[in-house]
Amino acid sequence: MKRPEGKKSILVTGAAGFVAFHTIEKLLTNGVSVVGVDNFDSAYDRNLKDANIKDLKAIAVKAGTTFDFHTLDIVSLDAKFSEKVSFDSIIHLAARAGARASVGNWEPALRNNIQGTWKVLEFARTRGISNFVFASCASVYGADCLLPFKENAPSDQPQSPYAATKRSGELICHEFAYNYGMKVACLRFFSVYGPRQRPDQAVRVLCRAASEGQIATLFGDGSSTRDYIYITDAVDMIEAAVNFLHHAEKNTFEVFNVGTSRPMSLTQLITAIEAEIGTDLATKTDPALLSETQHECADLDKTKNILSVSPQITLAVGLARYLDWYRGQSQTYKQAA
Repeated sequence: MKRPEGKKSILVTGAAGFVAFHTIEKLLTNGVSVVGVDNFDSAYDRNLKDANIKDLKAIAVKAGTTFDFHTLDIVSLDAKFSEKVSFDSIIHLAARAGARASVGNWEPALRNNIQGTWKVLEFARTRGISNFVFASCASVYGADCLLPFKENAPSDQPQSPYAATKRSGELICHEFAYNYGMKVACLRFFSVYGPRQRPDQAVRVLCRAASEGQIATLFGDGSSTRDYIYITDAVDMIEAAVNFLHHAEKNTFEVFNVGTSRPMSLTQLITAIEAEIGTDLATKTDPALLSETQHECADLDKTKNILSVSPQITLAVGLARYLDWYRGQSQTYKQAA
């Protein structure tokens, strides 16, 4: 993500989060100046987010570039930045995440994922920022979508408030691209994993349980499948989307899958984790969740053909890298994980 000569910095929302950390790290390492905003949503331990911001500031110093961070709600961007402030691109990663947590709890998802996305787009429109990357999710495909999931498949059967609000965010992005000449890439992330991932995500939960001799709760019989993509591959696809928008025409709106096309069942994932850690994982079973699809697999034809990028990291390599990182973390971090 090297910045063309004379270009401005990039704005990243949700800067304290998992995907944002790795995205900003790559930007800074490549000499790109970044402005980050995050409101430190209470969905999980703030100490983990504070650690991300602290480390990003150190990375910026080492790279000889700048990381300007603001504790800020995305609905308040206009109040923080004057009309003279602009950016080369916006990577909008801020959201109230989690399909499971959103069920029966609509308000945070509505405010952050719909109103918040509209506010960030409006901020971009009024400042003439045309390049806009929006973080969507594979959950928008919803119930009964044929595998593998293609970007042009109907996405009108959401199974959770989170999925519904992410699909709504995509539609709002389309309206801005259509009416205001913006260039938008919506990235539908599948199951991204790696260092610093959220405490509730499957790879992290299962690795911690296996490492510490805990009992992990499984939802369903273990046959459900997910498309697990390692974080560096996901960041490469974000980078490719940013570069694509730089050369795209006005009124561009495209949706891209961010996955591997190599789905794995929960049972297979557990077997892989047990092999890497060298111990059996104790589990208990709860009923499958209606808020989550049973099977997911990304069709990557469009991502490969248009963005010219493909995943490189196998699950075995990704798990080994994640566990190397996990074992080196402080006890405080592990307790928060």
